[in-house]
Amino acid sequence: MVALREEDREDYVCTGESTYFSGLYVDDDGVLRIVNPEFGPSTLAPTCRCCTHTFNGVPFTKQYRYLGE
Repeated sequence: MVALREEDREDYVCTGESTYFSGLYVDDDGVLRIVNPEFGPSTLAPTCRCCTHTFNGVPFTKQYRYLGE
């Protein structure tokens, strides 16, 4: 969850099928920071309708949309 190198930073990490968390890193002053504080539960859309998708423990606000195959 915490990127040790700048090139490894991600806006979010997925720790399971439907559980997402903010990507983290340690800045030059040794302070833990969020990679992209603009990301939140309204940013991502669920990938299926059967699971409750969460971002930092908060359910996604976007609805699942079937895009076809």
